Amino acid sequence: VFPLQAVLDWLIPQDSIAVEKVQLVWRDPGLFDVPMRLSDLSAKLVNEGLRHQLLLDAKLPMALGDSIQIAADLQGRGNDVTQWRGTLYLNTSDLQLPAFRPLMMDSGVIAKGATNLELWVGLVNARPVWGSGNIAMQKPQVQNASADAQGIEADSLSARFHWREYEHRWRIGISDFELQRDEQEVW
Repeated sequence: VFPLQAVLDWLIPQDSIAVEKVQLVWRDPGLFDVPMRLSDLSAKLVNEGLRHQLLLDAKLPMALGDSIQIAADLQGRGNDVTQWRGTLYLNTSDLQLPAFRPLMMDSGVIAKGATNLELWVGLVNARPVWGSGNIAMQKPQVQNASADAQGIEADSLSARFHWREYEHRWRIGISDFELQRDEQEVW
């Protein structure tokens, strides 16, 4: 069991802390088929009063993709992150969906393809209340894993999206949706 509270108790009073060019092996059979080896991992945390900024950047193993970047700009008192607010950012480059097969097994869906994803999420009391971003997939394939396996595949799929909580419901929008098959735009 990872003592997250003890780590937060130590991290929050630090003005800043950084690690650079770390090699990390992440073993998580519930998430990845094989251990994930991150290279050139860099992380930085800056705390200035109530403001907390985090940046994590890593090269991914070829089986998983190219790179991932995570950033957060949060505000909150003390180490009770459930009261914090701010923005999270995620950027992936050539993320390989088949590498996440163990995570998707219970969903009944098999997904393949390389994904570039850029995502912003707004948090209030550590809960998402809005988000926006864009996604671009190369050679996407989505297949139902049941006995009557039906699937969808294309050359590429891209779209911009946003969502927002409004009166305790979610409003979702998709724009600039594009689907290509046989090197031709079909939607």
